[in-house]
Amino acid sequence: MRRWSALHVPSLSAQAALRLLGLLLLILTTPLPARAAASPPLRLEPGDSVRSLSGHLDLLRDPGGALSVEQVASPAWAGRFRPLASQLALGFTHDTVWLRFSISAAPGTAADWWLSMLPPFVNDITLYRPDPAHPGHFTAHATGNLRPLSSRDWDSRAFVLRLPASADPSTVYLRIRTGTSMILGLRMMTTRGLIASDNADLLKLGLIFGSLGLMALMSAVLGVWLRQRLFLLYSLYVSSALGVLFTISGLAALLLWPDTPLLTSRLVGVTGAICALIGAQAFIVLLDLPRHLPRLAKVFHLLTAIAALCGLLAATGHWGLAAPWLNSLVLAGLLLAEGAAAYLWWRKVPSASLFLLAFSANVVGFSIAISRFLGFLPALDHEDWHSHMTALVHVVGLGIALAYRLRREQAQSRLALARSLEAEHQARALLEDRVAERTAALQVEIDQRRRALDRIAASERRSRTFLASVPLPLLIVDITDGRLLFWNEAFATLLGLAANEGPLPSIGDFYADPADRARVRAMVAKAEGPCLLELRLRTVQGRDFWASVTLVRDDQDGRPCIFAAVMDISALKEHEATLRRAKEAAEAADRAKSDFLAMMSHEIRTPMTGIISVAALLMDTRLTPEQRDWVRIITGSGESLLTILNDILDFSKLEQDRLDLENAPFALPKLLADVVELMRGHAEAKGIALALNTGRLPEWLSGDAARLRQILLNLIGNAIKFTDHGRVDVSVTSRRLSDGRHQILCTIADTGIGIAPEAQVRLFQPFHQADASISRRFGGTGLGLAISRRLAVAMGGSITVDSQPARGSIFSVSLPLPDASPPPLQDPAAMTATPLPPLSILLAEDNPVNAMVVQALLARDGHRFELARTGREALQRIEAAPPGHYDLILMDMQMPDMDGLDATRAIRALQGPRRAIPIIAMTANAFQSDQDLCRAAGMNGYLSKPVDPLGLQEEIRRVLAGAA
Repeated sequence: MRRWSALHVPSLSAQAALRLLGLLLLILTTPLPARAAASPPLRLEPGDSVRSLSGHLDLLRDPGGALSVEQVASPAWAGRFRPLASQLALGFTHDTVWLRFSISAAPGTAADWWLSMLPPFVNDITLYRPDPAHPGHFTAHATGNLRPLSSRDWDSRAFVLRLPASADPSTVYLRIRTGTSMILGLRMMTTRGLIASDNADLLKLGLIFGSLGLMALMSAVLGVWLRQRLFLLYSLYVSSALGVLFTISGLAALLLWPDTPLLTSRLVGVTGAICALIGAQAFIVLLDLPRHLPRLAKVFHLLTAIAALCGLLAATGHWGLAAPWLNSLVLAGLLLAEGAAAYLWWRKVPSASLFLLAFSANVVGFSIAISRFLGFLPALDHEDWHSHMTALVHVVGLGIALAYRLRREQAQSRLALARSLEAEHQARALLEDRVAERTAALQVEIDQRRRALDRIAASERRSRTFLASVPLPLLIVDITDGRLLFWNEAFATLLGLAANEGPLPSIGDFYADPADRARVRAMVAKAEGPCLLELRLRTVQGRDFWASVTLVRDDQDGRPCIFAAVMDISALKEHEATLRRAKEAAEAADRAKSDFLAMMSHEIRTPMTGIISVAALLMDTRLTPEQRDWVRIITGSGESLLTILNDILDFSKLEQDRLDLENAPFALPKLLADVVELMRGHAEAKGIALALNTGRLPEWLSGDAARLRQILLNLIGNAIKFTDHGRVDVSVTSRRLSDGRHQILCTIADTGIGIAPEAQVRLFQPFHQADASISRRFGGTGLGLAISRRLAVAMGGSITVDSQPARGSIFSVSLPLPDASPPPLQDPAAMTATPLPPLSILLAEDNPVNAMVVQALLARDGHRFELARTGREALQRIEAAPPGHYDLILMDMQMPDMDGLDATRAIRALQGPRRAIPIIAMTANAFQSDQDLCRAAGMNGYLSKPVDPLGLQEEIRRVLAGAA
């Protein structure tokens, strides 16, 4: 019971709204002052059958609901009761309420008395009577809408408890609790009076429900018969109102589900919500709100949604929460409907006055009911029939208004029909006149078309004559059987036919490949317009030739046909074959050029290794100053030759799209500082200033740092080379792009000799410089800028130049680079290069100079080494040596008898620990593909010639660390 009451807590905002509406609609709400003394007892007289308890009731509130009957009957609580001037009507409250009254019977009064209570919507009612056998104790009798009707003392829709009367006055207590409104009317009735009251109430309800049901049925029949949506909607509205009255009157629980009391509590809210929902839609249609008041129609749609929500709350057991909102919703809807009817009546809309009267009746009845529901009007001790009667008046009024509106619409329809018939008669006469005019016009048009057909026939004859004489081979083919329907003289000459003589041949006779017939049919079936194809045809004499055929699908006298134009392209095919052979020869020449570059790279790097490496070894010896200068000249000249060689190789890779770009994180500010610091010595040697200016740059980016360094070194180097006095400024800025990348802009501005406009056009072309005199003065291959621009384009950027003679130049490099996370920090101890321990190394090298240089480097670092002149000799030495004899192998790629790749594969195929000896490639082949071949053969590292001493140490250290 406590759980049910908790589910029916009305919202404070809804309760306040209902109270405000009740105050506005209440006419007389002044309560009588409470009397200090207890209410007088009720004395039953002979001949009484029904007596009201109004004026005989005392009230005590129990907010916590924790008091027992013994407590409220004790002297401590007896003085806290206050008299009630009328029946119990407290409105919304969640307090437990105690009622006290005294009764006695005069001699000769009937003994079979009952306590009857209306209406039947109180959750819990318990009657406590004094127990004559045990003074100070009470007997309890319980009822309420949470108990099945089968447990009640009397089979009635009201709450009835047996309460016999005696001559001696006895005080009776009622404990009452509800989840909605605390309103209760109490009467004392004899058995005969109770039966008579029930029969009279049922008769009245039967008349009201019968009238409403008959009106709903008649409206439904009329709506189906007349196909009028208004009557069907009105029938639904009356039926929903009938359901509400049937539920709140208690008849539904009495007749349909006497043992399911919870269903009644829920269906009261559900039927009320359905009635409000259908009523809102009915008002929209009945008052034609979308046409007269479209904004108010939207308000009623909103009320429909709120009614549906209230119905859902009631269906889930929250009737106490939904009841205030639903009642306020219904009252607001009725007031809006009445206001709309009044507005339409003022606008002199037909039938609006009848709707206004109907809504007024329901507003009055519902206002009285809700005022009593809120506790502003006293409760009645008998059935409240004015709600039923006003509902009946409301429904009847709506029916009369609906009939009047329908009658007016029918009258308007008959008037419109008469006007339509008159307009039809006039239109028919006009049509007859126009038919006569059109007939005459058609006759003229027929004559014109006949003459046009004659012209078309003449044109067709001319077209056939033209097609027959045109030099382009033409034909028409029947798609169904492939027969030739027409061909001109050019086609007959091409295929060796007699022009349109003899039996019609089939197109299948001219295919050199029979499979082409199905291919042509499939292509024509899919094509929506002309289609072009090439196929081999065969003449009547058996000669095959290539033909270009244009096909168009068309209809010829109702038959699907193909119109075709044929052209002999045998000579064109032969020319294409000649071009294809020339292309293959050019590709072979390009491959030969690549092989030549690879060979030249190896052959040039091999002596360069000797020159640069021996010069480096010679620099470590005791030399006179003059000798040391000569060695520096040798080293510088070798490095210049190596730079030229690298530029040629880079350019070759870029031309063949074989340049692989790295994508790794790098620190942009450090890269810029290193490049400028590296070029500062060249600038100071010429007596010019070199400055780096950077804005706010991202710390880490992702890309090919080596290629970016190459571009910047080339551009800064050119700026220093072509500037004799003044300065070179390097400026770098960054801006964020929409895709999250950074647009890096590097500008190199110098005060040098500048470039003429006509020379800027060819500036980035390979092997070109500004002019011949500059080339002789400053030297160079003319590949630096070409390589730099192609590298920038390969990285998604660009290089531009802005220059004027004698005023300097500005080169701008723009590159889009994404953000990158910094690589993990290395251990400082691990970053410190520790000397390598003495190693046993096998050197496989066939060139004596390179072998001498590497041996000198190894001997200087304290390593032991052995020399093998061929790859086969290296393999034999490893097979003959005991396991663990060699710590490392330095393997040249190109050697006689067996090259380094085959030797490495043979070593990896050995058994035991020999196959795991680390191998480092040491070769003059500098392409990335060469590195890939080395690693694919099983080598662990790679060194390009000329060998750098520090690079050799670092690669050995890296390979040995990986092998460990």
